Amino acid sequence: MPWNHALTYEKTGVALAITAAEVVTTDRLRLTPLAVANAQEMHPVLADPQLYRFTGGAAPGLEQLERRFTVQCAGSDEPGVLWLNWIIRQHEDGRAVGFVQATVTGEESGPACREPGTPVVRVPRHLTAEPS
Repeated sequence: MPWNHALTYEKTGVALAITAAEVVTTDRLRLTPLAVANAQEMHPVLADPQLYRFTGGAAPGLEQLERRFTVQCAGSDEPGVLWLNWIIRQHEDGRAVGFVQATVTGEESGPACREPGTPVVRVPRHLTAEPS
């Protein structure tokens, strides 16, 4: 279900309309909006312990990932704060290879992070640093 939020940047007064349900496509990658149902598909992508070698933590179990995606899909409780979450997919076959997250507020955008799965980490960096 698409959802829209309109924010106004307080410093500039510029209105910004954000639609988190839109698909973002490049030549090699497609970002699809996160859904709780993606947990089953993403579980093996995020299960490799090597992903956590430098970031810490451990691979989430399926139930833990479902809970995380439920919270992320529900969005922030803070007024004027949007959580944008996408699954990173290979354009050619639609296979999930990671995720992207961004926090957007009316004042500024927060940090964006990406977590490619192990198969993407092992391929050339240009697949994980896709131009917008």
